[in-house]
Amino acid sequence: MSALELDGVDATFGATTAVADVSLSVERGEVVCLLGPSGCGKSTTLRTVAGLETPTAGRVHIDGTDVTGTPPERRDCSLVFQDWALFPNMTVFENVAFALKTRDVPAPARRERVDELLSLVEMAERADATPDALSGGQKQRIALARSLACDPTVLLLDEPLSNLDRTLKETMQVELLEIQQQLGTTMLYVTHDQDEAFTLADRIGVMRDGRLVQVG
Repeated sequence: MSALELDGVDATFGATTAVADVSLSVERGEVVCLLGPSGCGKSTTLRTVAGLETPTAGRVHIDGTDVTGTPPERRDCSLVFQDWALFPNMTVFENVAFALKTRDVPAPARRERVDELLSLVEMAERADATPDALSGGQKQRIALARSLACDPTVLLLDEPLSNLDRTLKETMQVELLEIQQQLGTTMLYVTHDQDEAFTLADRIGVMRDGRLVQVG
């Protein structure tokens, strides 16, 4: 059984078709990158998987369950945004623990999981810092740790490194791949950067004009 299945997904907004008949299967532990220019439908596809957009046709399955009409908070996936979207009034620890707290995970188990993830992303020493005291790369590590906290079946990443400079971006690509390989996390990753896709992906899906034109 695949971790993620898209079956004939369409997404239209008024007279505009953002995604047209996209079908894609992502296997467990696989990294698939959706590659294409701005406006080609790759981020809309990702948001449809996350439940932030509702497809006008087609179905979305996560871990064998049809989640097409399921709200985002009840889908077994997490989304890493381009702008990181950390809570500015929370510490690093509190940001990573947030999803666990909302799911009523007991405090000792929350602390154990957060400590584990902060060590994984090499940010344990900044647990008490607030986001405004972090560099771009550090913010990205915390956003990643927060998204991994509940051990999602699928991790969705929407151009998460695009706000970093070239040198840091290349470093974070390697670190992200190392973390993925350690955890075996299934990832659907959106990028317009061909080099980034070649570095990270097991398979690449090329998108153009809302369509998935080639996967390989």
